[in-house]
Amino acid sequence: MIGVSLVILLATGLSAVSETLGTGVYITDAVADFLSPEILPFIIFAISMLVTVATGFSWSSMAIVMPIAYQMVAAEGMMESLPIISAAVITGAVSGEHMIPFSEKAVMSAAATKLAPMYHIKTMFFQTITAFTAAGVGYILLGNHIPYWISVIIPLGIIAIVHFIFARSNKTIH
Repeated sequence: MIGVSLVILLATGLSAVSETLGTGVYITDAVADFLSPEILPFIIFAISMLVTVATGFSWSSMAIVMPIAYQMVAAEGMMESLPIISAAVITGAVSGEHMIPFSEKAVMSAAATKLAPMYHIKTMFFQTITAFTAAGVGYILLGNHIPYWISVIIPLGIIAIVHFIFARSNKTIH
C-alpha cells in the first residue's frame, strides 16, 4: 500500500502545481481552434482513461485531470457542464483502470480470486470496451445538449444490443 499511497500523494502535488500554473487555461488556449465545446466531455473522458492507462492508478488520474478539466471548462465559459465534465473524468479513470493488468483494481481483484492479473483483464476487456463505447456516445450526446434521458437511453440500448448479440445461455443439456 506504500506504493499506492506515494502515487496518490505525488499526483496530488502534481495537481496543485498544474492548478497554480494554469495548465487548463494554457491547454484551452492552445487547442481552442481545434476543439469544439460539444466534443469536450468525450475528450476529457478519453484523456482521463489514457492517463489512467499510463499511470496505472485511477485516483492519480483523477487528481491530475480534474483541475485541468475544470480550468478548461471555466476558460470556455461552460460552467453549467461542470457535473458532466466531473463525471467524464471519473468514468474515464475507472474505464482505464479496467484495461490494464497493473492497476490496483486488477491486482487486488485478481489476488482475491486467485487469478493472474492478465487473465482478469482478458475477461474484463470486452465489457470495458462496450461500456467505454456506450459512455463515449453518452458524452458526445451530452456535449451536444441532447436531453439527459436520451443521453442515458441510447448508451443503455448499445449495451443491451451487445449483450443480446453475445450473451450465451447457461442452460446445460441433460
